[in-house]
Parts: sequence; structure tokens; C-alpha cells
Amino acid sequence: MEIERNKNLTLSIFFHLFLQISVFSIRKLPNGKFYTREENVDREVHVDV
Repeated sequence: MEIERNKNLTLSIFFHLFLQISVFSIRKLPNGKFYTREENVDREVHVDV
């Protein structure tokens, strides 16, 4: 039971990291520079204003 729970925890962590890397790789500025999610939020807020 404990081993099964640890395996699920490890899988969820890897899946979370995979999603983070995928999102980070997809979000690129037109000039090819990466930007973080915080910067993305600031840009969206700035555009809304």
C-alpha cells in the first residue's frame, strides 16, 4: 500500500514537471525569448488596461 502511494506521488510529480516544461516551452515571445508566467500575467494585465 505504501509503495503504491509513493509510486502515484512520483508519477504526479513527474507529470506536473512535464506540464510546467511544456507550458514554459510553448510560451515564447515573437523574438524567441522565453518569459515566465509572472511576466505573462503582467503583460496580459497591461494589455487589458
